[in-house]
Amino acid sequence: MIALGRRAVGGLVTRLASAVAAGTLAGVLGSTITSCSTGTPAVASADTGQRVAVVEASAGEASGGAMRNDCLSCHTAAHQSVLGRGPAALVRCEECHAKVHAGYRNIEALYAGTTRDSAVHADVMYQAHVACVQCHAEGTLAKAPAARSADLDAACTSCHGPKFAGMVARWIAGADWRTHDVSGFVNRAAADARLGGSAARAKIQFARQAAAFVASGGAVHNIKGSDALLRDALDSVSVAYKLAGVEMPAAPALGPDPARVSCVGCHYGIESARDSAFGLRFDHGAHVLTANVACTKCHSGADYLVPSKRDSTKDLVDPRHGKTFVTASTCETCHHAATNAAACTACHSPVTRTIAVSMPLKLTQRGAPASRTVAFDHARHASVDCANCHTSRPAVRNVASCDNCHQNHHEQATQCSACHGTTTHDAHKAADHLNCTACHARQTVAMLTPNRAFCVTCHADHVNHKPGRECSSCHMQSTPAELKQRILSGSGTH
Repeated sequence: MIALGRRAVGGLVTRLASAVAAGTLAGVLGSTITSCSTGTPAVASADTGQRVAVVEASAGEASGGAMRNDCLSCHTAAHQSVLGRGPAALVRCEECHAKVHAGYRNIEALYAGTTRDSAVHADVMYQAHVACVQCHAEGTLAKAPAARSADLDAACTSCHGPKFAGMVARWIAGADWRTHDVSGFVNRAAADARLGGSAARAKIQFARQAAAFVASGGAVHNIKGSDALLRDALDSVSVAYKLAGVEMPAAPALGPDPARVSCVGCHYGIESARDSAFGLRFDHGAHVLTANVACTKCHSGADYLVPSKRDSTKDLVDPRHGKTFVTASTCETCHHAATNAAACTACHSPVTRTIAVSMPLKLTQRGAPASRTVAFDHARHASVDCANCHTSRPAVRNVASCDNCHQNHHEQATQCSACHGTTTHDAHKAADHLNCTACHARQTVAMLTPNRAFCVTCHADHVNHKPGRECSSCHMQSTPAELKQRILSGSGTH
């Protein structure tokens, strides 16, 4: 095999760069990559008339001299003599070097859309005359996968801008698992002894060839075309099972078809994206693949490019493209629907957050606050069924009142600050100690005893002051029971 040296590669890159600038890219690629492929090209797809021979094989139709001249346009220093094989003009390079570019033939055919039996359109970058070296700069292919991926990402963003960062990585990830799953499914069908008969076996053979072609051609070189071939493979297996009259096992779910859903044509592999929404983890895969939620259910359907109003020959990026317009309530129409049997913990696990809850206050004093914010600790309520508080699934944010359970929470063992926090202390003055009934209902006050435990609820910094003694014995000159009677009678003074 011929080893293409750094000087030759550098020369090719220089020629291609010059061709791009001069608008003659098609001609250069037609005389280089085209000539390196051998054999008659496979049946082309419907858009063959638009082809510019960027990578399409045409060696079968070329004369020996033309083929040799095309090879020498890259391999300029190859063979100064004809090695005894005859006149130079009659020698075909492919007679000795037939397999030099065999490893790239499927990549070229997939990129150009020249596939067998299935009509696959050429990749959009091929149609835009984008040469291989514009993405695969010199040395890129020799790097480790991570470094190569970084180079490819840089190549994308250098032309398309920062919004395209990470897109090629998602393409590769999305294409890899789909190719793997389809190939495995097809191979299992090929080993299924129930699929007898020449017609069924022919369908299986086509499916194997289609899946193998995508695997060897690198799906990322034509995402839409590769996805179409993988779906053709699944369809072919389905037909084989029907011909054999046996039930087909469950086929891999490939998600939205980029031929029908324009968003997926660019955002292929979006199922691997992991984000957060409204404080919860958001998994695109669960929505796109499992639930089959349309992109436009959450995102704007505006096209990426729109014609410029000032210059009709130019396109501008539409700022509405892909904008997320859903709210938490929108999500709840599906996730908290009455028909959704999923357990709360499927999404909300574990729930340990402490949240602020507004509670109504029954204070008799004019101008007193009508509500107070208390702390609700989910962890302390872990044994309580979610539906006890979130009583309506569609309107899950409409939470039942705490006093549905805590009806008589004003009792001696209760630590007020456990729910009310420091607001209880801050809302009272020293004179309020004996005037509780001025704001609070008498029956509520009657449930409480102003003993040491009650006092340190607010005066937490004195929890170790004179341990074992009642606060009221010094500060109020009364026992807790006596102090309670003074408060209820309204006759006490501080």
